[in-house]
Amino acid sequence: MAAIVKSPNDTREYRVVTLSNGLTALLISDLAKRGQGDEQNGAAETNSECRASDDERCENDEIATEEMDVGSTPGDCTIGSSEVPDVNSDALEDGSFPLSDGGAEEDEEEMMEEEEDCEDDAEADEDAEARSVRKSQSKQPKLAAAALSIGIGSFCEPDDIPGLAHFLEHMVFMGSEKYPDENSFDAFIRTHGGSDNASTDCERTTFIFEVHQQSFREGLMRFAQFFTAPLLKASSTDRELEAVDSEFQMSLPSDYHRKQQLVGAMCREGHPMGKFMWGNSTTLKTQPSARNIDVQQRLIEFRKRVYSAQYMTVALQSRETLDTLEDWVRESFSDIPNNGQKRPSSECCGEPFSQEKLHKLYKVVPVQKAHILDITWSLANQRQHYRCKPLNYLSWLIGHEGHGSILALLKKRALALSLFSGNSDTGFEHNDTHAMYAISITLTDQGFNQVKEVLAIVFQYIKMLQTIGPQERIFQEIKTIDDNDFRFKEETEPIEYVEMVAESMQLYPTEECLTGPLLQTEYNPQAIALCTDHLQVHNANFMLLSKHFEGQCDRKELWYQTDYRVEDVPEEWKNLIQNLELNPELHLPEPNKFIATNFDLKSPDVPDSDYPVCILDCEQSKLWYKRDTKFNSPRGYLIFHLITPLVYASPGNLVLFDFLASILEHNLSEIGYEADAAQLEYSFKTEETGLVMKMYGFNHKLPLLFDTILDYIANFSVTQELFDAVKESMIKSYYNHVIKPGKLNNDVRLSILQQVKWTPVDKRSVVNAVAREQVLEFAVRFKELLFIEGLVQGNFTAKEALGFTESLSTKLGCTPLPKVQMPKTRVVRLPSGGQVCKVKGYNEKDANSVVTNYYQAGPGTIRRLSVIDVLITMMEEPCFDILRTQEQLGYSVYPTCRNSFGILGFSVTVATQATKFSVSHVEERIDSFLQSFLGKMRTSSSMEKDFKTQVESLITLKQCVDNHLGEEVDQNWWEVLNHTYIFDRLKREVEALRSVSLQEVQDFLCNHIQGGVHFQKLSSQVVGVGKLERHNQSVTATETMTTVDGITNETETNTRTSLVFLPLDETDSKKVVDAIDSFKASLTVYPVTKIDH
Repeated sequence: MAAIVKSPNDTREYRVVTLSNGLTALLISDLAKRGQGDEQNGAAETNSECRASDDERCENDEIATEEMDVGSTPGDCTIGSSEVPDVNSDALEDGSFPLSDGGAEEDEEEMMEEEEDCEDDAEADEDAEARSVRKSQSKQPKLAAAALSIGIGSFCEPDDIPGLAHFLEHMVFMGSEKYPDENSFDAFIRTHGGSDNASTDCERTTFIFEVHQQSFREGLMRFAQFFTAPLLKASSTDRELEAVDSEFQMSLPSDYHRKQQLVGAMCREGHPMGKFMWGNSTTLKTQPSARNIDVQQRLIEFRKRVYSAQYMTVALQSRETLDTLEDWVRESFSDIPNNGQKRPSSECCGEPFSQEKLHKLYKVVPVQKAHILDITWSLANQRQHYRCKPLNYLSWLIGHEGHGSILALLKKRALALSLFSGNSDTGFEHNDTHAMYAISITLTDQGFNQVKEVLAIVFQYIKMLQTIGPQERIFQEIKTIDDNDFRFKEETEPIEYVEMVAESMQLYPTEECLTGPLLQTEYNPQAIALCTDHLQVHNANFMLLSKHFEGQCDRKELWYQTDYRVEDVPEEWKNLIQNLELNPELHLPEPNKFIATNFDLKSPDVPDSDYPVCILDCEQSKLWYKRDTKFNSPRGYLIFHLITPLVYASPGNLVLFDFLASILEHNLSEIGYEADAAQLEYSFKTEETGLVMKMYGFNHKLPLLFDTILDYIANFSVTQELFDAVKESMIKSYYNHVIKPGKLNNDVRLSILQQVKWTPVDKRSVVNAVAREQVLEFAVRFKELLFIEGLVQGNFTAKEALGFTESLSTKLGCTPLPKVQMPKTRVVRLPSGGQVCKVKGYNEKDANSVVTNYYQAGPGTIRRLSVIDVLITMMEEPCFDILRTQEQLGYSVYPTCRNSFGILGFSVTVATQATKFSVSHVEERIDSFLQSFLGKMRTSSSMEKDFKTQVESLITLKQCVDNHLGEEVDQNWWEVLNHTYIFDRLKREVEALRSVSLQEVQDFLCNHIQGGVHFQKLSSQVVGVGKLERHNQSVTATETMTTVDGITNETETNTRTSLVFLPLDETDSKKVVDAIDSFKASLTVYPVTKIDH
């Protein structure tokens, strides 16, 4: 077999082996980066790690979260997953502008749930930040990881049991003949430093896990039993079915999933794309029972048919020799049965859509506030052209944002806010039966009212592409950028890498499994022209989503109950498009000036150091610098914090700050897109303390991007048309935030805990009054008085770093901010006992509820934080097992270590449905679990051994090597952002962990839960609509008309801007918080606290 094609800078070794049962495995040996500490015990991963100001950190990441991946595909979305679906993601499905939430507080919903929701492009950024702070600067082992992908998914499930493939993916976790305990795999993996996940797609099902090096061999053996001899016990079926149903219920508010299911309804009768692939209690229990179908027996039969070795590809990465890894693979996976049958294929199903269903205008009512125009075409499967990627070529041009692009002209005419185009190359959008090409445009109100003009611009650009034909210059530019990125590709987490590789092995020749999804190596103008010419009006489908269509729809999609109507494509649209002339304002992009050509590594001009060094400390600025000596990459990071007390003085100021950041992003969009295309990234994040500017990429052209951005900040301007469009987007964005119960729950908790806290609830009450002149005046005031603190790290000299800081202060023309005016965030001390804040969700049709029980512990030290760290690590698996698996309270269940601006605590969160459980019941069950867990800690004979294992696991995890420069930068920047500067914090935490005792952890838990001497609890509860919540029943009211800036729109009745507090049950004696400001007014406020000792 040919050698694996890899990056010239990839030091890993690869080997492909095929077992006698037909399974193909790619072995990845990472011995070249083997570090000390490989013999240490496993590290227990927790999604609830807590570090310096974790609760100060993540709310600002909603900027990145809300950014659409404009100009690209909407992402790879699986039908279902064993990981939490992100129903609370702030990745706005309307594509609106990134907005702040006015602070930098941990949002655990984002950290736990980033991968499932398909629009959530930037969640991985937040999760990476959370993970990276656990790693030491010293070279220590990474986790080992494995992925197994099966070339069969939901398309192959039987028609009479929708969701069976997804259900089977869940059930194989529930014990095997060799390891019969339901939770044995999860328990083993988490005890030994890892995590696991699985997903079911249309034509693939993938399982992944990571674990500490020492436990990898046993992990592989346990993992392989999923596919060798799973039990699929009847006793597990009903409970896990509830988990699948809860997962589906959590997806109901997602416009992405609703839209995908509606597209499936357009398919020809019997085509697999029309299946309901999630599954729920109706399809997996109620309907089969009525038809006398034995679901468990069918599950066993289905498993034998589809989980067969010859359909499977495995990728695994570890710091072992290739020979050792091959031995382990043969040992673990050779017994997986081969059914001797050819892999089922959907290719014979033919085209998914008929002309009479696809070539229509669908008017759809979304959950979120947005006007979205989707234009889609169904083409033949394009996978044979993977070396050319014609759809990627089209996406590059149609999704471009630079001068001469569709979006640039739409923005100029105030018709649209964002656009993405392309094909996700997986699952629903690209399979054996077709390839979908989509253009999705987020319209302004004006654009919604002038859809014909929007369509004219889109099809004028397409006509231009069809007229000039494929352009080799464009192809070569794309190729150069991709080649540069691949040549200097940074390592990802092993678990992410093996997942990508295992799935790529299903799609590409094995030797090209690394390059197949990433590189364009062959220019094929015929393939490009064929796809381009297919983009005609007569075979396009049009979908228009807007709240405006409420009350006008005569159809309802079966599973998501989405309201819609179907009309013929208007003849005036067809005539307009068919008779278009070319538009001189639309043209191909100019050559990209941001493409790097110099990849030389800089020589030091100051002594190198292990940690950042302060090279400037004056009245105006403070600068930290570190040259990269670890990764030897021609990349760099520029991060600057423009600190001002102005931002958080009032909710009105915070809204003005949102306007400033959003308009700045908009003003930069044309030139910024060029930089982004050339692998230069930038972002603006609104902190409670000011604006954070972050730039990253190849250092050769990063200074050009830096200077460009500074010019736009210094010369800030906004037209009335742009202001109106941004304001419209912002109003929708605030609403789309508050209708997510997880987001709202987090906001409520922080509104109570922080002395001053402005949330989107507050911002909704003031945004309508903002005028353009106020934004311009605020931009001037913002630049007048600043303290600038920054970190320059990577392939830069100290002289260059100082130059960046000097340019920043000079171009902004700011004067120093007095130290007494430096903004500070303080936290209130909760009273003894239990407090409950119970609020009504904003979405009247959403059954999802979220309960977070937070237990406050007071000002923190590194030692106390380490005690909570150990507690949460020990608690995570039993919390999930009892509250989720056994009691089935909800699909999303997890404990979290809380560090709220130096004030420590911990919490347990459960996302449930009001149709199944009341929030009061969930709150009580969380308290009960904590009591039972304390009892187990005191009485279990194995607890001391388990405790030592967990402590050693945490120590080892904190010493894991960074995968790339960004992980090291994240750790260092966090210290700078919080003014703690303890760059060796993880080393200090390891020292603290070595002296923590089991008794200390037990005492802490005993003292801070119900009955304890320091019991200070806040239960924040967002209540969904359902039969078990008698204080929150759905209310139907007459549609109303509202006017915003003279633009009249039909909207839902739920225009309330304030929280609605619900009463507690009559038998509940806990104190109710039903007026947050008055509740906080009587409380003590903790002093400003930094965990730096």
